[in-house]
Amino acid sequence: LIMKKLFAVILFFISFLSIGQTVNKFISSGGKILTDASGKILYTPHDANNFTYVQRGDWIPVNNVADNEIWILATDEGDRYTSFTCTVANSGTYNVQLIGGSNGTTVLSTYGATASGGKISMQIPSGTGKLCAEGYYTYKIRIYATSSSNAILTFTVEKHASTTTTINNWKIINFGTKGLTSLVCYLSNSYTTLVYANSYYCSSLTSVTYYHTTTLKEVILAKYMNKMVNFSNNIYSAFSGCSSLYKVTMPIQMNSLVNFGGTTTSSGFQNCTSLTNIELPAILNSLLYFGSGNGINGLFSGCTNLVSVTGATSMSSLNNMTTAYNNDFALTTIPSVTTYSTNSIPFSSVVRNMVTFNQPTLRCSSFLLTGTSNTVRSQLTTINIDWANSLFSGSSPQIDIRWNALNASTIDGIFTALPTVTDKTINVAGNPGAASCNTAIATAKGWTVIIS
Repeated sequence: LIMKKLFAVILFFISFLSIGQTVNKFISSGGKILTDASGKILYTPHDANNFTYVQRGDWIPVNNVADNEIWILATDEGDRYTSFTCTVANSGTYNVQLIGGSNGTTVLSTYGATASGGKISMQIPSGTGKLCAEGYYTYKIRIYATSSSNAILTFTVEKHASTTTTINNWKIINFGTKGLTSLVCYLSNSYTTLVYANSYYCSSLTSVTYYHTTTLKEVILAKYMNKMVNFSNNIYSAFSGCSSLYKVTMPIQMNSLVNFGGTTTSSGFQNCTSLTNIELPAILNSLLYFGSGNGINGLFSGCTNLVSVTGATSMSSLNNMTTAYNNDFALTTIPSVTTYSTNSIPFSSVVRNMVTFNQPTLRCSSFLLTGTSNTVRSQLTTINIDWANSLFSGSSPQIDIRWNALNASTIDGIFTALPTVTDKTINVAGNPGAASCNTAIATAKGWTVIIS
C-alpha cells in the first residue's frame, strides 16, 4: 500500500511538473502528503518564476511564461503602436504571435522567422482582444525563438516608424528567457506603460534598464545575477525616474558588478519617490560604484520617501559612494557593511531623519554627512566610521558633519578617533555640541576645526 501511494505521488508530480514554468507544491503535514476524502492528493499551484502580481480576472493571463519566451500583456489603448527588437543566439530567428479573441486564446496574427536583431513593428488591433471591464481590450504578445535551442539574448523596446513618439501600451512583461543578457525597456522617444515586470529567470543579464518608466510599480530580478556589468544600459540607469516604483525584489547575490547605476548623469534608483524600503543583495562583489560611474549621482539620490535600505553587508573593491543617499530625507536605516577593501571612498549625503550612521569599517577619502542647513538640521546623534584608518585627501573640509544633532561628547569621540594628519579640516558647525567640544583633541593631530 505504501509503495502504491509513493508511485501515485511520483506520477502526480510528473504530470503536473511544467505547464510553462510552473510546478505544484503538495500540501503536507508532519512530513505526510495530505489527500482529500476521495484520496486525491492536495496541492497548490506554485509559479516557479515568482510571478507575484495579481492580474485582473478580465485580462489575458501572462503568468507561467514558457521557457525561452517573453509574454507581454498589451491593450488597445492609445495609438496602439508597438515595436521591439530581439537578438537570438547562433544568428537564429525569432517569432511573434499576437493572441486575443473574447477568450484570450485566439492567435490573431503571426510574425514568423524574423532575423536576429530585426525589428518587429505592429499596431495592436482595436476591439478584437479580451474585453476589460474598464472598456479596453487586452492582448498577449508571445515572443519566442524559432528554434527553442537558440536562446533569446537581448530585448529592446524600439520606436515605431509611424510615430515620432511611441507609447507601448503594455501592462505586464514576463521573461522566461534564461539566456537574456540585455533588457532595455526604455529608449529615447519610446515609452511603455508597464506596471509589472518579471525577470526572475534572467540570471545572465549584464545590463538592465527601465529608465523613466513612470508607471512601473513592481519588478522582480533573478535570485542570482553573477555577471552584471552595469545596473543600466551604459547610458540610462536601471530605475532612475521610475516615480511609481514601490517594490523591487533584488538578487541575494551579485558578482562582478561594476557599476550600480548609469554612467552619465543618472544612477540606480535616483528619484524613485515611491520607494520606501529595499533589500539589496547581501553580497556585492567587485563593486566599483555605489552610484553613477562619474560620481554625479548616488544610488538612491532623491528617493525622498525611502525609509529603509537593508542587505549589502559585504562589498569588495568599492571605490565610490559619492551622494549615495543624498536628499533621502525620510531615510532612517542603511546597511552596516562589514567588508570594504579600499580606503579611497568619497562619501557625500544630506539627510534629515537618520539618527545613527554606523559604518564601522568604512574608510573614506572624504566624508560629508550633513543636515540641509543650520535651520534644517538632521536628527543624527551618532556617526561611526573607521576614522583612524581613513586616508583623508582632497579639498577642504575633508570631513564635513555640519548641521546634525551631535553633542559635545560625540564630537570629542570623533576627534579622538581621527588619524594624525597635516593641514586637514573638519567642520562640526551647527551641531548642539559644537560650541563646547574639545577642539584641542583634533588640533593636536593636525586638524583645523570649524565650529561656527
